[in-house]
Amino acid sequence: MEKLTKQIRLTIAILNALVIDEAKKLKKNAKNYEIKKLNFERLDTQHVTKCVYGQMTGDCFSDRATELIEGSCKRVIKCAPDGEIDGTLNGSPKESNRSRYWSPIEVFIDRERNKKNGNNKRLVAYLKGETKELILK
Repeated sequence: MEKLTKQIRLTIAILNALVIDEAKKLKKNAKNYEIKKLNFERLDTQHVTKCVYGQMTGDCFSDRATELIEGSCKRVIKCAPDGEIDGTLNGSPKESNRSRYWSPIEVFIDRERNKKNGNNKRLVAYLKGETKELILK
């Protein structure tokens, strides 16, 4: 496996591209019953059972959530021990402890701009199969 060590500054364009890629793979990797659990109205990015992976698996730090992230993300955003994100993209999820990184979707849904501009709603609709294409603003 290629080791991904180069740090990349996370821009909106890069994050959006990573989210689209992750969402496409997540739709293929997740079970139908997991996808059906997604509920935009309950989406809470600060809660381990109400974020995207939390809703699907019961806990965003569960073994199943980790399995889905590892199968859906080529790169992740590493964070400090306190959970603070420094804005760099670095590494594969398989090269780090799950408590030390966030998937692009996890970072994306927590951004205030995506909460306000409808991107989060579009993401959930896409994952649930309600739309065929994911277009992010």
